[in-house]
Amino acid sequence: MPLALTQAQLDQVMRTAGPIPPYLRGDYLELVARALAGCEIDDGAVYRACRDAAKVVMWNVVRDAEPSEVIGDSKLCVAPTRRGRPIDPVREERADQTREANARRRAFNHLRSEAGERLRVLRIEERS
Repeated sequence: MPLALTQAQLDQVMRTAGPIPPYLRGDYLELVARALAGCEIDDGAVYRACRDAAKVVMWNVVRDAEPSEVIGDSKLCVAPTRRGRPIDPVREERADQTREANARRRAFNHLRSEAGERLRVLRIEERS
């Protein structure tokens, strides 16, 4: 089934496909389509699907390549650390989930503190 993407989302798919070798772009697009199938398609979902698909495709290239064949220091080939260890998609997914959980926790704590402050103001006004 074809995907309905906005122009910005299509641009994201094409930008992420840029560093991928042309002979692997079909695999990349299949992984993106598979990740987006059956979910609500928004800019964030497209970004995550593109990022994850590119990492998987490039990780497979690096894993199967001879050390002399890997040229450059692409962010798609190494993890986003200074040590440059190979990307583990499972570990990346866990890290993403942890970041999202921490962001939700911070938002909840912020809303809870605002609600507590409003409640204090209402109680003070009620006494007056």
